[in-house]
Amino acid sequence: MKLMCVFVFVSSYLVETVTNKPVITRQPSWSQIFQGEEITLTCEVQGGEKTDWRYYWRRNSVPLQQKNEKVLKVTASQSFNEEYKCMATHKDDIYSSTTWSEAFTVSVLQKPRATLTSGTKTISVGGSVSLSCSVRDSDGWKYEFYRSTSNTWETNVENNKVEVSKGGIYRCRGERETSGYLSDMSDEANIWITFTNKPVITRQPSWSQIFQGEEITLTCEVQRGETIDWRYSWRRNSQYLQRKNEKVLKVTASQSINGEYDCMATRKDDIYSSTTLSEAFTVSVLPQPKAQLGTNKFNMSEGSRVTLTCSVNQPAGWKYFWYRDSKNSLLNTHDTDEYQSQSE
Repeated sequence: MKLMCVFVFVSSYLVETVTNKPVITRQPSWSQIFQGEEITLTCEVQGGEKTDWRYYWRRNSVPLQQKNEKVLKVTASQSFNEEYKCMATHKDDIYSSTTWSEAFTVSVLQKPRATLTSGTKTISVGGSVSLSCSVRDSDGWKYEFYRSTSNTWETNVENNKVEVSKGGIYRCRGERETSGYLSDMSDEANIWITFTNKPVITRQPSWSQIFQGEEITLTCEVQRGETIDWRYSWRRNSQYLQRKNEKVLKVTASQSINGEYDCMATRKDDIYSSTTLSEAFTVSVLPQPKAQLGTNKFNMSEGSRVTLTCSVNQPAGWKYFWYRDSKNSLLNTHDTDEYQSQSE
């Protein structure tokens, strides 16, 4: 029986750990990072500036493939709330390395929306209002203000406020000073410019009573506004009348037009510059009145004359039409309420 002896050699790798410890830093260094921002993580080996390193990265303990660089660039997303670690090895000696760095946590917030606030929404001609813009109490922003009615941007990089003296629809957004990352636009703020000129409504005819079926004309007059090209708006009982942009409003009197009318005017070249509303003007429509016919004689001899009178139980301003036998046989038209007729 032969005896055999087998020798097994086990090789082992010894890794030399250097005392230099890596530290992860981030740019930008703002306290908040928002979805869509690009951030840069850098693995710094303390005291190892003179060594040529190869770097390794882990995210949530999972190695990142082909990330052998000192700098790791990533675009922040909601799935990016994770822990990062790095380590470094000598490029000329892969068995000589640092320990893993402390975990560096990256928390990402949803893309923010800017908030626009205004001291007031209405200012007088020649005045101004301060608009301020903010982004979720975070730092590192400069702000842009947008007037959508003229498609113009007004940028103010010094602070988050701007003074405006023009009416219009304003919005704002924030921009990170270092990366150019933009927040979402704010909600709209409507700024109105008001003229001290007050409109006054006049009516034609100017009779104290208006009767059903009459045509009346309402005119919106802007006091001391003759040199401005205006567009007019009319309301009846606080409801705007559609497609009534003219100075003159003509209506045929009926029970449905009873109520209070007011008007305002806006500049044709700037719909956000307007007068205040006029005082309410009341239109009351009465039922159509009936004429009363009277005479001084009921019995007449041949060739004699009789005086007929026509009256309407309402104030003056009437013209009278005289007929005989039927409405189609018009005899005459008088401004007076008397008509003399001779028997035949």
